[in-house]
Amino acid sequence: MLPPFPPNVRLATPADLPRLGLIAPAGYYNAEIFSFRRPHFSEYPGDTVANYSAGYRGEFLNPRSAVFVVEDELRLDEVDQVCDELRSLWPKYGKEDAGRKVIVAASSVAVPEECDWAKARVDEVKHIDIPAEQLLRRDEDPRGREIDGAIVGPVMMKHANSKTAEVHTFVLHPAYGGRRHGDTLIQYLQAFFASQGVGYFLAATAGGKKLYLRNGGKDEGSDVVPGYDAHPEPIDVHFVSWRPPTEAQ
Repeated sequence: MLPPFPPNVRLATPADLPRLGLIAPAGYYNAEIFSFRRPHFSEYPGDTVANYSAGYRGEFLNPRSAVFVVEDELRLDEVDQVCDELRSLWPKYGKEDAGRKVIVAASSVAVPEECDWAKARVDEVKHIDIPAEQLLRRDEDPRGREIDGAIVGPVMMKHANSKTAEVHTFVLHPAYGGRRHGDTLIQYLQAFFASQGVGYFLAATAGGKKLYLRNGGKDEGSDVVPGYDAHPEPIDVHFVSWRPPTEAQ
């Protein structure tokens, strides 16, 4: 059902949740949307990690969803490339860990329920047991998500249909940049979407937009999300779409 994997790409499993919860904030830290939605991250980094882990947990339990990851050899100094707040939460690696494979990029996506992938997983997810954690969300400000949703939500809903997939997360650990892991991952996602007969429409950061356009995405414009008390500065959000080649012609 899945297209052939490149050597360093695979489907994630619940066993990957601890790593996924860490690389998500590490990868998103410098994006405007991160501080917009999580203005209190510096005070509660543990809440952020737990919230991202919970988000990926939800993907594993959703028959429409899939989480794909890219692996690379562990850099023992990878912790030096993450923000200070995450360093105290980062696993301690030693020389014996050198050369082991770790997740360095990840993306969670969801296809329409009409797709073969979603139909095949309906029974599978019933047998997945992942304990839920209590979430505090002290890192967030409800106004940030509310304002962002008021701008981005209607645009996303306008393009939601049985031929369009959702890209929920797309992150790359900053210590592994420059190795085209992002390109490898988006190219695999596109192969997966094509196998399901769908394209995608998403909201992206400026950096993410460049990646998607470089790999065949179409610029669908941008919008400005106004600031609020905890994050006075407005942020830009960019929209990108992609259709399978046979449809795009």
